[in-house]
Amino acid sequence: MVTKEFNHTINKLESDFTVATDFLQKGQDDLLKELEVANNKIKTLELERTTLKSNIKSLDRRLMSVEKISRSHNVEIQMVPEKRHENLLHLIQKLYDTVNVTLDTNCICAVRRIAKINPKSDRPRNILLTLQTERQRDILLSAVKRYNKTNHPNHLNSTCLGIEGEYRAIYVNEHLSSTTKKLYAEARKFAKDNSYKYVWVKYERMYMRKNDNESALLIRDFSNFEKLKVK
Repeated sequence: MVTKEFNHTINKLESDFTVATDFLQKGQDDLLKELEVANNKIKTLELERTTLKSNIKSLDRRLMSVEKISRSHNVEIQMVPEKRHENLLHLIQKLYDTVNVTLDTNCICAVRRIAKINPKSDRPRNILLTLQTERQRDILLSAVKRYNKTNHPNHLNSTCLGIEGEYRAIYVNEHLSSTTKKLYAEARKFAKDNSYKYVWVKYERMYMRKNDNESALLIRDFSNFEKLKVK
C-alpha cells in the first residue's frame, strides 16, 4: 500500500515537473522568438539609419556644390569701415584702381553690404561684390594678392580706398560658405599657435604650409588639426 502511494506521488511529481518544464520551455521559446523579432527590427532600423546618413551626406555634397557655383562669381571684401550714404560702387572703383585692374562697370552684377554672422560683433559688415564671370573674380583676387606681395608689409588698407579715419587693413577673398569660414578661422588660429607660416583658400579648398621648404597641406575638416598636432 505504501509502495503504491509512493509510486503515485512520484508519478504525480514527474507529471507536474514535466508540465512545469514544458511551460518554461514554451516561455523560453516565445522569448527567443520575441528577441529574434526585436533583433531583426534593430537590424532594419540600423540599415535605414545607414541609408539615411548616406542620403544626407549625398544631399549635403549636392547642396555644397550648388552653393559653390552660386558663390563662384562673388568677392567678399572685409573690414571696410561703414559710412552713412557711402557709395559702394565708388569704393569698388578705388579698389580696382589701387590693384591696377581696369574695371568695366558693366561686369558688376551687384554690390552690397551683407549681414554679420555675429550681430554683436563691432566689425563692419562685409561687402559682397558679384561679377558676371568666375574669371573676372579670379582676375581681381590675383591682382589683390599681387598688390599685397609687392607692397609688403603695407598691404591693402582703408587709406588706399580713400577712406578717412582710422587705418584699417582690408581683406579681399573668395565668398566662402559659413562652414568654410569657420574652418578658415580655426586654421588661422591653429597656424598662429603652431607656427605655420601660410594659410590660404583657393576655390573653396583650404591649405596650410609650415614654411617655404615644406609642401602645402590640404585641410578638409576640423579633424585634420588634431592629426597635425600629433606630428
